[in-house]
Amino acid sequence: MLRAEDSYVETEARVRELESQVVLKEAKQTKNGIDGDMESRQSDAKGEIMELIGNNAVEE
Repeated sequence: MLRAEDSYVETEARVRELESQVVLKEAKQTKNGIDGDMESRQSDAKGEIMELIGNNAVEE
């Protein structure tokens, strides 16, 4: 009976370890998605600024 309990405890520990790996992987994917979105927004903003500068230079 003790061996079955040991096996159960080991299995539970492994399940917790795998669950934490999944949570970590999902967090990294979310972070990468946010980082990519921020880079895209920065690029868009830079483009808009350059366009405004160009338009301003033409008007002067």
